[in-house]
Amino acid sequence: MEIWKDIPRYEGKYQVSDKGRVKSMERVVKCRGGKTKINKEKYLKPREFEGRNYVGLYNGKGVCKRFYINVLMGITFLNHNHDGGNTMVVDHIDNNPMNNVIENLQIISTRMNTSKDKKNTSSKYTGVCWSKKHNKWKSQIQLNGKHLSLGLFVSEKEASEYYENAIVSHEKGEDVKIKRRNTSSKYKGVHFRKSGNRWGAAIRHNNRQVFLGCFINEYDAHLSYENAVKKYRS
Repeated sequence: MEIWKDIPRYEGKYQVSDKGRVKSMERVVKCRGGKTKINKEKYLKPREFEGRNYVGLYNGKGVCKRFYINVLMGITFLNHNHDGGNTMVVDHIDNNPMNNVIENLQIISTRMNTSKDKKNTSSKYTGVCWSKKHNKWKSQIQLNGKHLSLGLFVSEKEASEYYENAIVSHEKGEDVKIKRRNTSSKYKGVHFRKSGNRWGAAIRHNNRQVFLGCFINEYDAHLSYENAVKKYRS
């Protein structure tokens, strides 16, 4: 059964249903010269703009205001505050902007709406991709037009959690948590070089430091050091 509700601020004039249909209510309206007439109940035919359906509602003073139907649904059924800035939006769950039934709509933040539909070819999670360079999952987010790396992770799920937490922190005005790489090594002669984002290996020989190179993998740096030990100290 289709459920109809008065549209807030347009009570007695317009209603919207849980199926996404909008109608003008039967009512007496004033005309020029002080006369009145009866406007019969009428279903509004939606128009399309930028891939979404909208209708025009008159406020009783001859002023027509356009509303996207998903916005009217959010205002009427989901308590959406359309005048509260652009931090929250009425989102289409299935990403079909023409599917305005109430079951397909949800109130989410603008940031979540921007990121939720982005796809990548390596991860099932938004904001996560596989880094061949580091052989780990990389989490990153775009804030204020700039990409921010959140860290490298062995677990794809953990990388996604950092991304989701970053969205929440940003919307709350809090500092975004970034996973810092451990710069110390359990291997002798190995250290992490922030400048190149690599593991470096070095050995003392003839009272001077011999640099052995940079490595993506910490263990490879360790092997390089061990080979140098055999070469210089055997």
